[in-house]
Amino acid sequence: MLPAHQNIYFFSKYQNFKFFPIYTSYSETTNIDQILQRRTRDEHNKSVYELDENGDFKYGDKKKGVPLTDVWEIPYLNPKAKERVGYPTQKPLLLLERIIQLTTEKGDRILDPFCGSGTTCVAAKLLEREFIGIDKSSEAVELSLSRLNNPVKTSSNLLKNGRKSYLNADKYALALLKGIDFNPVQRNKGIDAILVDMKIVQY
Repeated sequence: MLPAHQNIYFFSKYQNFKFFPIYTSYSETTNIDQILQRRTRDEHNKSVYELDENGDFKYGDKKKGVPLTDVWEIPYLNPKAKERVGYPTQKPLLLLERIIQLTTEKGDRILDPFCGSGTTCVAAKLLEREFIGIDKSSEAVELSLSRLNNPVKTSSNLLKNGRKSYLNADKYALALLKGIDFNPVQRNKGIDAILVDMKIVQY
């Protein structure tokens, strides 16, 4: 099985650590009533809609959205991305920005004792945090300094527009391939597909 994720562990020496939840949009399948109406528990500990003294539904408090889960969809850096600097362990700025936003506030100081290509420092600078980066490699330090002087951040069309925005292949064109074993590549409106079994036929 192809590994498609990495794990991030969060540790704190003290109980008064900072953690700021990030809220995302509601799913298209979310019931509007579940968003607007307040819920409570009945005598059987079952979740039910809360009613006022007149038997009308009570509306909920201000809704911030859906709390970010422990699964984040952050695409790998495209090999041609301007943000990529060729460092073997380079992580996307989007990832480090997410971690910094969850655990710090503006003005906080961030330490990366193995800064490598400097992504943590660049993310901290863009988010108005103070930072300290350390690395035993002089090349890594020089690379980090150059990125701090000229930060480049790649935007993700996948995250901005969503996966469904790529599902735009011409249905009529795909129908022409009916009966052929293929894998569609959802990118263009024409026929974009890879045959599962490619055979060369001579006449």
